[in-house]
Order: sequence, then structure tokens, then C-alpha cells
Amino acid sequence: MKRFVIPLIILMLVGIQNSLFENIRILGVKPDIALTFVICYTFVRGNPEGTVAGILCGLFEDIFFAGAFGINSIGCMITTYLIGSMEGNLYKDNIFIPGIFTFIGSILKECIVMLMLYLTRNNIVLYSALTKIIIPEAIYNTIIVVLFFKFAAKISSRYYIMKPGNFIS
Repeated sequence: MKRFVIPLIILMLVGIQNSLFENIRILGVKPDIALTFVICYTFVRGNPEGTVAGILCGLFEDIFFAGAFGINSIGCMITTYLIGSMEGNLYKDNIFIPGIFTFIGSILKECIVMLMLYLTRNNIVLYSALTKIIIPEAIYNTIIVVLFFKFAAKISSRYYIMKPGNFIS
């Protein structure tokens, strides 16, 4: 049961993101709550658990959202891997650190997605996407991280006793 908790939470968040947050847009942008949770989880647990959660998050987003399949998976995987590789070197009790990493991670993931879409479709203006979609979404996600960081830390401590970096089979 323990190993299904995080995938179920991610699936639930992607479902909420796909339904409820479609109507809660600020400046035409909705938050990526699943990515925000996965970044927080990765920040707490590190690699490889965070990277696996990132791949799951991207797969669920690819399944629920239209577009080229696999683009969100690659973006989430790269983002969570980079954040997870820095996990052991960071002070985790300050809420500003996860906020900074959520901001940077959101920009990185969306830039990867937009770049891949640009390379496959050639109809996306990258500068316009950066200023009108990516930066506002990163700000939105950073505000939401205040809620998810405590939740991810609590889930991590409740269901996993192992130290970060040890893969749970």
C-alpha cells in the first residue's frame, strides 16, 4: 500500500488540475499543482524517488492533456532529477528554498516542453510563451508551494522511514 500513495496523490492532483483549475485561472494561466507537489516531494526525498515521481507526473499529464505524448514526462523527469541531485546540500526548513526551486523548476519544465513543441510543430513563439505563460505559471506555482511543501514533508515522513536516496522497492 505504501508504494501506491504517491502515484495516487499525483493522479488525484492531475485530475484536479484538469478539472477544477481549468476554471481558476489568473491572467489566463492555471497552476501546475501536480508538478508543484512533485518538486516538493523531490526536494524532501531526493533521487531516485523524486525522479520516479516526476516521470509519473509527466505520464499522467501526457495521458490527460492533448499534445505530443512524452513531452511532459521528459520535462518533469529532467526537472525532478536536477532538483533531486541537489537535495542533500540544501537546508529544508526554510520555506523560501522550496519556493525558489519551484519557481526555477516550473520555468525549466515548461521551457523544455515549449522547446520540444517548437521543434516538432514550429508554431510556438518562445519569447511570447515565456512572458505570457511560463513566468506567470512559475509565480502561481511558487505561491502554491507554501501549501504543498508541508504536505509533501508529512507524507514523506509518515510513509517512508528510509533515508533520502534509498530506493523503495
